[in-house]
Amino acid sequence: MEELERLSDIEQTAAGDGQPVWAAQGQGGDSLGPGVRAWSHGAALAVASPSPQQDRLAVRGDSADAAVLVRRVLDEVGPSYRLLGEAPLIDALVRQLPGLVPVHTFFWMETTSPCGAAAAGVRWLDASQEEEATSLFDRFFPDSYAQPGRAGVCR
Repeated sequence: MEELERLSDIEQTAAGDGQPVWAAQGQGGDSLGPGVRAWSHGAALAVASPSPQQDRLAVRGDSADAAVLVRRVLDEVGPSYRLLGEAPLIDALVRQLPGLVPVHTFFWMETTSPCGAAAAGVRWLDASQEEEATSLFDRFFPDSYAQPGRAGVCR
């Protein structure tokens, strides 16, 4: 298990997967967010990101390597971390690691290019509209990491 200490190391190991990079919560430059730690093992990557809302452990890669890595990382950071990753990988880890239980499906959307859909009328919310969106999230998505006003949520 190798510990990764720079955001650029995580980006390289993530090979285009934005979820571990997001979990690293870099604050500019090449440093990781406060308290964030990351490791690689074989073809697996794990990024432990502490948060007052929910400690999270973003995982990607080969399930056999990920099982070894997650077991060792959880021994080091503690059991409070919720695993996030592609559903087939998380399902495999739950089957392989005693004590892991599925909580809920984590949905991740990402694009690196415009989708080509018409953008007429699309705009950022103003402060009052953001407040309305917050109440919508409070009611229907209370466990969402992307709630307006939460740390790490930009738009």
